[in-house]
Amino acid sequence: MNQKVSWKWLIVAFAAGALVALRWAPGTVPVRAQAAQEKAVQPGPTWLQGEPAAKWGQVEKHFRGLDVAMAEIGYRYGELLRAAKTNNWEYAKYHTEKIEFALRLAVERRPKRAKSADTFLKEAIPTVLTAIESKNASDMKTALAKLHYQC
Repeated sequence: MNQKVSWKWLIVAFAAGALVALRWAPGTVPVRAQAAQEKAVQPGPTWLQGEPAAKWGQVEKHFRGLDVAMAEIGYRYGELLRAAKTNNWEYAKYHTEKIEFALRLAVERRPKRAKSADTFLKEAIPTVLTAIESKNASDMKTALAKLHYQC
């Protein structure tokens, strides 16, 4: 009798497991999640309102000034320093190029800042890239000092 009871529970447990597995199988979505997805997909009013010129003004406002670019540049500068300490030249090059790109885009958005960024873009960044290409830790240290002081 105990053996029959254990088989019944085994069958019940297997059936329950199969139902759970079918409910969560790839390609199936639980009813609550499906309702949430349908609600999220429905188009609604956009944050861009008004005529095209007004929309461009809103987009420009969301790009903001140099503060967002400087946050990115600050992060990448930290990664550049870590790469330089470990002589990870490819990683250092990657972040140096991203710093340059972020600053160029920021200056494009805020042309009044071009003069202050000019020395940085024309002297400091190329010096760092040259040091990276040479794979010389001493040159890199000097280039990073120049980058830091021109910032």
